[in-house]
Amino acid sequence: MSLFAFFRFLLKQENLDLYKFPHFWFISILVFFWSITFLFWGLYDYINLNFKSMALGVNFTLPFIGVVTYFSLGWVFLSYKKMLKSP
Repeated sequence: MSLFAFFRFLLKQENLDLYKFPHFWFISILVFFWSITFLFWGLYDYINLNFKSMALGVNFTLPFIGVVTYFSLGWVFLSYKKMLKSP
């Protein structure tokens, strides 16, 4: 859904100041989160069986990605009015 929304957003915009649009940031954050999450959960058993030393890193990375996602969403909500005021 995020990739489709990203496609539609880029299709309709003529002048692209993407960093000024909160919708762009929401879509980018969701694409980042779900790409990393699906990749890690899809490869989780393979990494646990074949790369024991990397399994601990994956176990710590998943919560870190969640924290980064929530902080990013909070940042977008806190800077929403600043984004709208920018010319």
